[in-house]
Amino acid sequence: MNLDKIDIADVTTALEERSISAKELVDLQISQIKLRQDELNCYVTLDTKKARIAAALSDQRRNDNTSLSAIDGIPIAIKDNLNVSDLPTHNGSKFTHPVSGDADVIKVLRNSGAIIIGKLNMDECAIGGTTNNPHYGPTINPWKSGFVPGGSSGGASSAVAGGLAWAAIGTDTLGSVRLPAAYCGVVGLKATRGLISMNGIVPLSPSLDHVGPLCRSVRDARTFLDILAEGKIQVRSKEKRKTHLFRSRVGVLETALGPRSDIVVADAFERAIEDLRHFGANVTKVSLPGHELKELRHSAFLFIEAEGSKVLSSWVIDHPDAYSENLKSLLEYGRKIPDNQLLKIREKIVGAQTAIINLFKDIDFLATPTAPQTAFSFSDPVPTNQAEITGLANIGGVPAISLPCGISASGLPLSFQLMARPYG
Repeated sequence: MNLDKIDIADVTTALEERSISAKELVDLQISQIKLRQDELNCYVTLDTKKARIAAALSDQRRNDNTSLSAIDGIPIAIKDNLNVSDLPTHNGSKFTHPVSGDADVIKVLRNSGAIIIGKLNMDECAIGGTTNNPHYGPTINPWKSGFVPGGSSGGASSAVAGGLAWAAIGTDTLGSVRLPAAYCGVVGLKATRGLISMNGIVPLSPSLDHVGPLCRSVRDARTFLDILAEGKIQVRSKEKRKTHLFRSRVGVLETALGPRSDIVVADAFERAIEDLRHFGANVTKVSLPGHELKELRHSAFLFIEAEGSKVLSSWVIDHPDAYSENLKSLLEYGRKIPDNQLLKIREKIVGAQTAIINLFKDIDFLATPTAPQTAFSFSDPVPTNQAEITGLANIGGVPAISLPCGISASGLPLSFQLMARPYG
């Protein structure tokens, strides 16, 4: 079984047909991790013993015809800012957070029969877009040695793309699920704000934090969304979910492709839009007047620094050696932002949120590139515009998905993003 080529839906079929057992699946996954962990550095903690025990229980349920869900017996990995009761939570630092139990997301996954195989590397305290962690080292993009996997959920995207996890759960404050998904050529989903519980996840910016899956296919992402939302999608959505693109109204954000965008990204996005047209979508251009992407990203990042300083400072003050000087500097900057400036930033974000949601009065989907660039080398400067496009969905609180749309001439994944109205 080629662990980096097939998705969970295929594996579930194999489990149901008894052509593979959950125990064999976990053993295969552990072998792949041993083979590539030194190369990619995705995991910070592994729990192979409990994974094998969980697999045996899953196999017994399947033999008894009492499987819990479509992901029963599937080994998955978790970003290291989600609390897992029997594993340490470091949040990308050297501080071990007190863990009293599973995060709500983990409880749902366990109740669905998923097997937690380990915790994944990330940017320190989820601030960053490269997963070049000062304590655990860089995670490498499996498509190209020496290249970033994106962040802050870079351990998750690299693991899924490299065959070290069937799927992974990450967090997304300004694009931290979708950016690494784009750079590593997998599917990354950020649900509507509040649809999936954040309880038991180390916060960064409670106003913008989201949690979501990174998968190998859209159908896997759909499966995880249905499970993690615990049936709330059908309750909250006011319209029948579209199952095809025919006559869907797709808005293309005019300002998404600026002068700092890579030509290869622009070309791939144009091809993706042509594909949408081919499948029957009605494509129109839309805009966000008065809301410039660069300014919005800057405002949102200042807001993240300010909120982050409040939620993280006590741990940093009590355990200064567990955190990098760069992280401490960012939080100190956030702490010093004047209240009157924060008020203006909040007003700007609320205004942008309203404008983003209002777009969906006239369209079903908003289409953009996921990022203005492909993955880049660790030796290159980090682009300041990385999260300019993805940040819109966090500000708006709307659902967004990053979808692969080809491979560049240099061998790096290309991606585009679709956003929809809340609960759409």
